[in-house]
Amino acid sequence: MMKNPRRVLLLIWLCFIARGVFYSAIFPIWEPFDEPFHFAYLQQLVQNRSIPTIATPFSRELLESLHVLPLPWKLSQERLPQPFFSHDDYWRLSPAERERLQKQFREIPVAWSREDAVAANLSSYESQQAPLYYLLFYFPLKWMTGFSLASRVFLLRFFNILLASLVVPLGYGVAHSVLKNRSLALSLLALVAALPELFVNVSRVGNESLALVFYTIVFYLALQIVEGPQNFRYFPWLGVTLSLGLLAKAYFLAAIPAFFLVIAWCFWRWPGEGKNLLRKTTLATLALLLIAGPWYWRIHTLTGSWSGHTHEAALRSMSRWQMLAQVPHVNWINAGISVLLSHIWFGGWSFLKFTRPVYFFFGFIILLAALGMGRMALLQFRKGEKANPQAEPGFDKLLVLLSFYAFFWLGLAYDTVVLYIRLGESASSGLYMYSLIVAEAILFYLGLSAVLSRNFRSWILPLLTLLFALLDLSGVHFYLIPYYSGVISHVTQDRVGAASIPQLIRVGIPEFARRLSVNKPAFLGPVEFGVLWMAFLAATVFLIYMTFRLRKAACAEENE
Repeated sequence: MMKNPRRVLLLIWLCFIARGVFYSAIFPIWEPFDEPFHFAYLQQLVQNRSIPTIATPFSRELLESLHVLPLPWKLSQERLPQPFFSHDDYWRLSPAERERLQKQFREIPVAWSREDAVAANLSSYESQQAPLYYLLFYFPLKWMTGFSLASRVFLLRFFNILLASLVVPLGYGVAHSVLKNRSLALSLLALVAALPELFVNVSRVGNESLALVFYTIVFYLALQIVEGPQNFRYFPWLGVTLSLGLLAKAYFLAAIPAFFLVIAWCFWRWPGEGKNLLRKTTLATLALLLIAGPWYWRIHTLTGSWSGHTHEAALRSMSRWQMLAQVPHVNWINAGISVLLSHIWFGGWSFLKFTRPVYFFFGFIILLAALGMGRMALLQFRKGEKANPQAEPGFDKLLVLLSFYAFFWLGLAYDTVVLYIRLGESASSGLYMYSLIVAEAILFYLGLSAVLSRNFRSWILPLLTLLFALLDLSGVHFYLIPYYSGVISHVTQDRVGAASIPQLIRVGIPEFARRLSVNKPAFLGPVEFGVLWMAFLAATVFLIYMTFRLRKAACAEENE
């Protein structure tokens, strides 16, 4: 048995932060998904002290930065006012021209952050987002008035990492509640802390970190509730947390059916607790209506849609039956691939990708886990747990995780249909699923446990951590760092070739550190990048080591 789980949990927490800070540092400004538009929302809120709209202009500072910074491939394909440079174009410029642009960036007046830009071919589309994250981060950005743009962006990313890191202690509570094994729960959180795409998603200015925290709390409260009537007191808190989640991200709408399914399950399983349950669930529902209800009623009144997202709002004149009629026309295989690809590894807004065999390999593991979950459900049904849930103490909790996870997938399917009707694309984003990463990791482990031999089960989490850590190290060193340093570039419209080892050796660590420090805060020089890189490597290796060390402790706990 692990002697000091709190110390191990703290170390995993610190590893999460160290890895997140490194990602926050190596990403160029505006490279993470949608970052300039999330920053624009925050900046507009601070400047105008009101929720921005899609027509609210960018600040002069932000628009000027788009002309002097290397831009992500996706953004550089938009119809932006000239001049602008993709990362590929930027590093093809002469050193003197790059130095001129860097000087222009450093000399952008801070006062321009308070001035509106002249008309540009850009819409503030992230103004469709729910407001809670921006209201919370209003205060840090307000405090940073006077800081350089590079410093403000990095510090906001850093605060996002600190916020997202709460998933470690909160996730441990969720994992231990389901697995009933402290060492196994710690190992699972080490796996979560080693997932590369999680850090691509949260190491940016944006509201995904807050959504991750709220979804994890929702899981914890729902799992406590289904332990029995003594925990029905958590229902009002579940309602409050779900409401706050709805004010952080509209995709929490997918959690509402799961919330009511948990209520229905409790009424069915404990019929003698009807009055107590009715009182507690009424309070939870009132919390939903009173806290999140006004915002969503406002959004529905203004846009005709409940999410307020641009594409859905554009379809307000289309009936649900007309939308359903388009379902057979969607290329669901392509949609599933787009979700899984962006969930496994998708390097920033320049859409860096590994070769197909890498995705086939991890896709096979995911398919194996999905088959395992199907096998578990079938065994539960055959044994009669559906009719007699008391036969399997963990069935209630499995139902909770599966409900929230399945309804989120339905939400992604709905998003796919909307995008297909609006843009003709059969796709969605697997990045959103990282808000459910703790539940997904538990289901992933249980699914693989159902199809692998008992002797191999103890190796699942250590080997998964090793595989994802190798994916992470490969992505960072053969794609991200070389691309952001101008060593590699797009070979086709949607493909960047990996850097070779001779290329990496030829450039060398000092030169990579120097190039990564370009257009970064003054306190992030080459030496600091070297320190962050070593901390990143140490944290990643420690997570691998810890999962292998925890394996024996988990087996010992299981046999007690």
